[in-house]
Amino acid sequence: MRNHRTMQRKAMAAVASDSYMPNSKMADSGSANGPGGLAANGNAPSGDSVDGDGTDAERREASMLLLDAMAHRIEHIVRFIQSQCDFDTLLDERQLNANSDSTMIVPRSFGYWEHMNEVADQLYYFVLSDTISYQDIHERFYSLVFPADSDIHPGSEARKDNSYIWLLLQLLHIEKVAAGPVRHDLAGDEDMLDQLLQMYNERQIVSRDAFYLRDLALQATMNHQQANIRDNHGVKFRHPRMAVAMPFAPVLYQLQSEFGQQFKDEKYALLEGRSVCAAMKTATVSQIRQYVVPNALYTFLVPARETVQQLQGPATTYLQGGNVGYQLLDFINVGGKHRLLQLIYKMMLAHEQGPQFQFDGRQPSTRAGISCVAPHVVDTVYMLLYNAPYSNELMMKEVLEKLRRCDKAMAQGGARFSAANLRWLYTVYQLMNCRLLRFFKYYAHASHLVHHLRHSLVHVTHRQLYRSLECFALCLVNLQHDVGFLQALLDPAYHGVPLTPHASAPGAIRYSKPKHAWFECAMLSRNAAVVVARIETMRGLGDVPGLSLDDCLDSLAPQPQLWAPAVLRYLPRAVRAYYARCAPRASPRVSPTAVQQLVDARPEHAALLHAGDAAAEAALVAFYAPAERQALFLCVVWALHARDTPPVLAVVRRVLLAFPPSQMSSHTSALVDFVVAGEAERGSAEPTDATKAQLDDFMFRLQLVHHEHVVFALTRGEHDLRTDRMRLLLTRHVLLESPQFSQRLDAWHQLDFQGRYWADYGHWEKQTAYLARFPEFFEFEAALDGAPEPTPALSLPVYYENAMVRLLPVLEFALGRMV
Repeated sequence: MRNHRTMQRKAMAAVASDSYMPNSKMADSGSANGPGGLAANGNAPSGDSVDGDGTDAERREASMLLLDAMAHRIEHIVRFIQSQCDFDTLLDERQLNANSDSTMIVPRSFGYWEHMNEVADQLYYFVLSDTISYQDIHERFYSLVFPADSDIHPGSEARKDNSYIWLLLQLLHIEKVAAGPVRHDLAGDEDMLDQLLQMYNERQIVSRDAFYLRDLALQATMNHQQANIRDNHGVKFRHPRMAVAMPFAPVLYQLQSEFGQQFKDEKYALLEGRSVCAAMKTATVSQIRQYVVPNALYTFLVPARETVQQLQGPATTYLQGGNVGYQLLDFINVGGKHRLLQLIYKMMLAHEQGPQFQFDGRQPSTRAGISCVAPHVVDTVYMLLYNAPYSNELMMKEVLEKLRRCDKAMAQGGARFSAANLRWLYTVYQLMNCRLLRFFKYYAHASHLVHHLRHSLVHVTHRQLYRSLECFALCLVNLQHDVGFLQALLDPAYHGVPLTPHASAPGAIRYSKPKHAWFECAMLSRNAAVVVARIETMRGLGDVPGLSLDDCLDSLAPQPQLWAPAVLRYLPRAVRAYYARCAPRASPRVSPTAVQQLVDARPEHAALLHAGDAAAEAALVAFYAPAERQALFLCVVWALHARDTPPVLAVVRRVLLAFPPSQMSSHTSALVDFVVAGEAERGSAEPTDATKAQLDDFMFRLQLVHHEHVVFALTRGEHDLRTDRMRLLLTRHVLLESPQFSQRLDAWHQLDFQGRYWADYGHWEKQTAYLARFPEFFEFEAALDGAPEPTPALSLPVYYENAMVRLLPVLEFALGRMV
């Protein structure tokens, strides 16, 4: 649309410049505003008013273009639904299908309705943001059934469909629509109501493929607007066609009565929405009453009675509530989805103090002993975002803006976040990493989201939070498929996602290489280099002026990475040329002999063998504080662990806690290179059983290194696995043969974690069972006896993440290196 307006302005300017206007006409045009071309008030025409009129005209034009596109799509969807349904054969109520009962009729197949849900959400957003007016939508729908040339048009009966009324009903739940044009119409000549009655198809509700959610839309509209209708008793005389629709109105009253009675009796089958029939009943009630269903759903999710449960310990408690099914959230009206997400966000996710609760009519406040959001509430958030991504986009923008502000605070150094803030960050990162990647894949601002976590990847010191952040950054970069990501890498003036739908067009971007590298983590920088190469292969630079591929690759890591020739062969020519010019150096190798000499030469290492000497432990921590020595420490621990007297784990933990979390993948790579070099020094052609067992201990029993980091270290692209048999066999071991990993993988399959996670009602119970069997530790305290010193950092609530989830994006990277 923007291109259309630009071309139109250019065309009009060209016509004006080439047109001949006689002097008399020019004088007439000048005198139209008074002598000398002045306006009636004696002043020259205001440039602001001209610009304002032009802007209004452009918005009106954009609105009409958007409405044309939406109307065309909706008409196509309605015709498709009509082709899939049988509206000619009458319904035999004695042979109801499994989806229906005496008060709710649902067709056997209704998968087509997801298209209607999508366009309903789009229309709701456009009307809510004043992009399209309700009157224009109403008139366009009426013209689809009754073309403008004649109100009585051949074929109008075939074009009638209750889907149009259902879409208009979704918009009536917008307060400015119900209190504006609809109320004025019902208080006046009732033209809109008459047009709704003319569009109503009375055959659909009695046909074989009747769908009460759609076919009771007219009756629900009358019920919803009952307070605005003048003279309710006389409306049927003013509109005789009402007689064909009102016989089915008692069904709505039965549904309302059943819903209210079950809620009063604390029977929540309709709110859980496990069955199709129950979900459709609640969805139909949501169309009749404003906010009744979303308020009831929130009360079901966050009940008034205090039943406190623990997530992973006493520091992670939540208020136990109900579990709402995805089908119910799919089919409730768009306004109900919007309202429910607003309630959850305002009470659970918007406060720096933590979740807010309202008991006994008091003001919302935090509750002592309840620190986290309930798992099923978090599930509801991502399902609502998928069900109504357009109307609920503002909430996502606010969350992203909060993340950007937190990231900016970390960039300034010395940022200290409260416990509630850390829980909020961890909850949001889990939600985005494990549930919203589909949402971000085609999100308009997805290419610039790396700006929202750039500094956090460097300055976060909470190790549990960092692991979630690292995994999300890995997945987020993997999603990139457009040149916009390359632009984001060289756009230092990025100021966040615009919160308003009518944001001004951005000016020209001045691309420049950032002062600091994007990723200090070697795993993230290598993965980003592969993604940049993929975008270069698929899209090129998109003819973007000022965009440099060399600057993009230069900005990823502090030092250029070394790639094996076999890997470079699969990269595009421009990327190969960059690495040929910068001539990266190989990672420094640490030999077992050098490690043994270091242990013997430095007396500080005695603290690793004898516990209790605080001075020696402090000296050891100080010795490994410089960044250039940190990669040696895991090699030292490995060498000592291979002896009969393994090191004291409490001392090992104290030293490792001083290392930045962002460097652990690099340190793990150094350890893997050390292990391979040790096997080579012994002349072994393949890793020994003792080496494999010790590697398993480091990954799973002691949890000194992470499994995904070991997989990355073996397949990072610096070595060709086809010629390096030792690394290939170690890769085979950690992915296929490791007994510890096999146990976890078997448990994952036995618990049956589903790929369609929105349909997995028991996901939280499966996650709890998995973590109970295979507990995870984030500060190297897995094998310690007693209370560890120093005390572990705040425990954060785990909803979706575990070692298997964090492995998946690294496995995607590894498979690319093993081709």
